[in-house]
Amino acid sequence: MADWDFRQTLACNSTMKALIDANWQRHKLDMAYNAFISSYYCRQTGNATLIREADRIWVVYNNWGYWPSNKWAMFTLVTFGLSALFHIYQILRSRYWSFIMVVMGCGGEMYGWSMRWIGGQNLLNGYGEQLAALTVSPIVFSGALFVQVGGGATAAGADDASTFNVGSWIMLGGIVAQLVVTLIFLAIFGIFFSRLRSRHDIDILYADKNLKTVFWGIIAISSLIAIRGAYRIAELSEGMFGPIAYSQVGLILGDCIPMLAVTYIFNVIHPLYTLRNRNDQVFSIDSVEEYKLGRV
Repeated sequence: MADWDFRQTLACNSTMKALIDANWQRHKLDMAYNAFISSYYCRQTGNATLIREADRIWVVYNNWGYWPSNKWAMFTLVTFGLSALFHIYQILRSRYWSFIMVVMGCGGEMYGWSMRWIGGQNLLNGYGEQLAALTVSPIVFSGALFVQVGGGATAAGADDASTFNVGSWIMLGGIVAQLVVTLIFLAIFGIFFSRLRSRHDIDILYADKNLKTVFWGIIAISSLIAIRGAYRIAELSEGMFGPIAYSQVGLILGDCIPMLAVTYIFNVIHPLYTLRNRNDQVFSIDSVEEYKLGRV
């Protein structure tokens, strides 16, 4: 069986049908390898029930649990690509080279979704690569990179279930670290502006337009990264083959859309627009005085 070649042509016989019938409701780790092979040859028969059972074995044993949407993968490739191109333009105009990290993150997302597009063509390909890329890439935006890279590489290159699980747990640890760091950052960020208000009677509501844009942009980005982290923690804590991991809608809502929003918010709050050609007065004096008088 180790030498099985899916390109060979075999008839879907009664033995294959029996294997499919006995395995199609099982968890991936409990499925017989012969049933997986049988599912390949029995997915094109005229029996609707057999096709449904064979298709489930095929998608589950290949780790995906569903057929990746090629349309959504293409949409995501285009949208991340447009944001990346805009970031490159902004970097060249502003000379804020640190934003290259955002471009790298977009590139990683594009690679991950390109692997999902490939997987949509053939489920035998792309799963480990997309898992590693989509897990690691968002970390470029917020930290904990090296732990994530190690876990992603381990999972992507795994040849057996135990190695794959080790990689998954390493990635889970990295995501937990990322989420904790993000929440700590949000807390410190909130404390800073709270003390700014309490000690100097200055409120963010009376800051200039650029500072308010950056402030709310950072809040939004951090919140979206936290949402994405919570989704990935829930997914990986199930061991990669649970209901969350097998939900394509969950991946889109819990990971893809938040990270798309993050990249475009970075476009909006880029220093090209929020830090260049500004004066030192970041709070409106008139507004602050009116605010103080209103509190008297």
